[in-house]
Amino acid sequence: MKGRPYYIEFVGQHTAGKTTIIHAIVDGGLLEPRIAVYPQQLRRARWHFVLSLPLLILTNAHHLLFVAAFFVGKAKWQWTNYQDVARHIFKMVLLHPYYHRYQFDIWMKDDMLHFLPRILFREGIGIEKAFLQFFDHFAFLYDGLVFVEIPHAVMQERFAARFKTQSQQRKTTREPIYEHAFAQNVALLQVLKQQSKVPLLILDGCRETKENTMRVVSFINSEVIKN
Repeated sequence: MKGRPYYIEFVGQHTAGKTTIIHAIVDGGLLEPRIAVYPQQLRRARWHFVLSLPLLILTNAHHLLFVAAFFVGKAKWQWTNYQDVARHIFKMVLLHPYYHRYQFDIWMKDDMLHFLPRILFREGIGIEKAFLQFFDHFAFLYDGLVFVEIPHAVMQERFAARFKTQSQQRKTTREPIYEHAFAQNVALLQVLKQQSKVPLLILDGCRETKENTMRVVSFINSEVIKN
């Protein structure tokens, strides 16, 4: 076992089934005897996190400055970019080292790369080049990447089912985000395919959850941990 936990990030289209696969693996104990977790299982005390913030900010200042420069230089000045995407990424930069205080071997979640396709970029920005720059900076965090893709028509069907009981206003607000992220996830996948720093597994989100789950377990054991 290496010094820090193995980190597997799940990336891909909204409604592709990323969370379902993660929960099936962790809740089913499919990676035992290693301890695998997802963030919702780690109950952090708010006061402890707040007290830890000054040191976290100090030791991760270069990463926070990178994210700030990335957004200022490439993203449109819109509420969605800074209140939604940037805020979450800043938080994730700080949570990565904070969560290392817990005892586990494998950390599985959708994280910074999952949020990237939501960014509304300025005109003239090369999307793939921007994604590659971001990935290169944070590639040291990742031990494995799992990209779950689905066709556009399937995403639309699952979107309709997910928001069936939601208000029309909620649907109207969320639909452009799903569509925008779907288009830019295509560019992100190309970047991840071309890189060689982190092992990548591509899943068909239309396949049975059990099949995809076992493929991820095999991928982690053979390509990440290398049993």
